[in-house]
Amino acid sequence: ALDTIPAPGTIRVKEGVYSESITFPSDNMIILQSINGDSLTTIIGDNNLSTVTGSNSLEGTTLEGFTISHNPTDNGSGIDISGGYLNIDNCTISNNFSAISGGGIYNVGTLTITTSTISSNSDAHYGGIYNDNVGTLTIIGSTISYNSAHYGGIYNHGTLTITTSTISHNSSTDRSGGGIYNRGTLDITGSSISSNSTTKYGGGIYNHDGCTLDITTSTISNNSAIYGGGGICNDGTLIINGGSTISGNTATTYGGGIY
Repeated sequence: ALDTIPAPGTIRVKEGVYSESITFPSDNMIILQSINGDSLTTIIGDNNLSTVTGSNSLEGTTLEGFTISHNPTDNGSGIDISGGYLNIDNCTISNNFSAISGGGIYNVGTLTITTSTISSNSDAHYGGIYNDNVGTLTIIGSTISYNSAHYGGIYNHGTLTITTSTISHNSSTDRSGGGIYNRGTLDITGSSISSNSTTKYGGGIYNHDGCTLDITTSTISNNSAIYGGGGICNDGTLIINGGSTISGNTATTYGGGIY
């Protein structure tokens, strides 16, 4: 259907398990929508391929109501956006592993994630989401949790906006930034960054040298770091606006709350 639909439109998919990797066309705006939601409709990607690929997809291209996964011993990102646009609505991206980049999602396009869950993904380097240096990522009303890698929850090298979302129980091994590693521009509003951990700096968030982190009406709590900045480790520009709470964070050496 993705290959043959003649004009922009919606493809509706019956419940079931679909064992294949799929690619959105670059010359057509498609809404791929499950009829009965992500709990009943799963796409399991092929080994050594991403489950869903978007390459220069047109604005408005949407994936709605699917679980995106891989078989336990297989390799491949859940979603790979190498350019263009994609909206992810009411999806679960879980149990993916990539040896290259972004266990759950790799993005160098314009990606919007709404009311979705990215969980239990892993990677040699980037666990939940890798937003590369030309990527624009917006996360709304979603949960990023239980992802693990050198950089656990989200590695941002582009522009990232997080609103009314939860980043929790992610872990970073041998790198900084258990919940989020920011190497670009990051705005967080009305969200919770909690119970993330790292073996180095920034259990909740690590903000890289020369980068900007702006937090508004959000909670940074119960995160932990071995070296410094249990809640936040800041090497760049950090702005914490009114209505925010930094509490219950721990670090073995420097700055339980903020270093």
